[in-house]
Amino acid sequence: MHFLRDPQTFQGIAGPISRLRAAVPSALAAFALAAVFGGACGQTPTPDSALRIGLAGEPVTMDPHLQDHAVTFTVLHNLFETLVTFDSERRIQPALAVSWSTPAEDVWRFRLRDGVTFHDGRPLTAEDVVGSLLRARDHDESRVDGYLASVTDVRAVDRTTVEVSTRGSAPLLLGKLALIYIVPVDAPPRISRPIGSGPYTLGDSEPGQSIAMRAFDGHWRGPPDVTRAEFHFFDRQGDRLDALRRGELDLIHEVPGVEAEELGKEPNLEIRERLGPRLHYLHLHPGRPPFDDLRIRAAVDLALDRGVLAEELLGGYGAAAGQMTNPEVFGYSPELRPTACDPEAARGLLREAGYPDGFDIDLHVREGRPAGPIVRQLARVGIRARAVASPWGELYPRLKSRDVGFYYGGWSSVSGDASDFLDNKAHTPDDARGLGGSNFVGFSDPEVDRLIEASSLAFNTETRRGLLQQAAVQIAEAKVFLPLVMISDLYAVRRDLEWQPRVDGRIVIAEMRLSEDP
Repeated sequence: MHFLRDPQTFQGIAGPISRLRAAVPSALAAFALAAVFGGACGQTPTPDSALRIGLAGEPVTMDPHLQDHAVTFTVLHNLFETLVTFDSERRIQPALAVSWSTPAEDVWRFRLRDGVTFHDGRPLTAEDVVGSLLRARDHDESRVDGYLASVTDVRAVDRTTVEVSTRGSAPLLLGKLALIYIVPVDAPPRISRPIGSGPYTLGDSEPGQSIAMRAFDGHWRGPPDVTRAEFHFFDRQGDRLDALRRGELDLIHEVPGVEAEELGKEPNLEIRERLGPRLHYLHLHPGRPPFDDLRIRAAVDLALDRGVLAEELLGGYGAAAGQMTNPEVFGYSPELRPTACDPEAARGLLREAGYPDGFDIDLHVREGRPAGPIVRQLARVGIRARAVASPWGELYPRLKSRDVGFYYGGWSSVSGDASDFLDNKAHTPDDARGLGGSNFVGFSDPEVDRLIEASSLAFNTETRRGLLQQAAVQIAEAKVFLPLVMISDLYAVRRDLEWQPRVDGRIVIAEMRLSEDP
């Protein structure tokens, strides 16, 4: 039986990379100081009332296989389950499968858990698992097919046993399966009313506003402590912060670093911090002028002072990034350092490329994500960028259609492996093999493709790490994806909510409980 060979592959760094903030109390110490919301902060919800969570944006779909989007994953993770799962430290744990083995190098066998039912009362069977994995891999609109690029076949051995055949040993299969949700075998081509097996069922929703969830009494783990929850969606960051301060929310994520210390001083709130797999980056479409010229892309890279961006965008809760993965992600290359800011060299490249006076360009960004510091730094060298903010529901379809030339966004290697980025965003788009599904700029480099595909077959840990690092170097030289800052995930949380952030950034309601301390 083979299991994951390198514990670093799926275990994150517990400590943050940002400087510690003495003004922000720790979660454990704060429970003893728990206070009751009142006055300007509203009323404290009772354990029987809904826990209210504010998210930056809304899900792009309720179909778990037609998305690869952090907010959507966070919401759907409470409704659906996977064969195996990550715990809060990104270690693989059993979920719908209680055990697994590899009877042959290219075959994985999973034994399913007894007593699992979907929300409509149907028992989970091997046919549901087979149908889900094939649906995720083969659906014409799948956005998670890249996670199953190594899978060649899936079959039911019997009612409780599933076999997955792979190209070679597929050492990362477990981590990829932790991202593929299981749905009933007769799920429609497009799921709009989710039926999963997770600890919560879908309640009422207001499109673009909120989604309610109720504890699933028939869950195999038993009912969770929090019986009702609501996700509320905000395109505008200020609206989310205001709702929190008014006591209309109990938890928000993606707290701006510049707001963290002030929120931490609120008597009924505290900031909880965790180094996660997220980073912010720019994409520069190499098929669109002026970014079809490598000199222009290099000028943008040289114009940016990433250390200053970490301060101005994140309030110091983060660090400059030199590649599209963070240090806790397997395949991170210590040799790739952040590009040093050199405005004069940037201006020289612009002159050489025929833009002595610079140029005007639209920088597209999700509404609620401030881009002012980036715009100001680019302006110093003559790149006059105009930040164009759009709701995610409008921007995401344009990204998918490769209609956005200059974009400031975020990326998260949720499985803790660099292949998340390489398979999905850096490989030449190949729908037949499920590669490049999130490659929104059509980036294509045969050598990068070769390294990515070789890494997926490499059984030896160090060999595989070297291939991933080589691919990272090739991508860095292309200047199509410009990493900016690595992010410490910040959450503002009511003090009596017992919950600690996860390294993968998911908000799992079943892991929460309200403190019973007076």
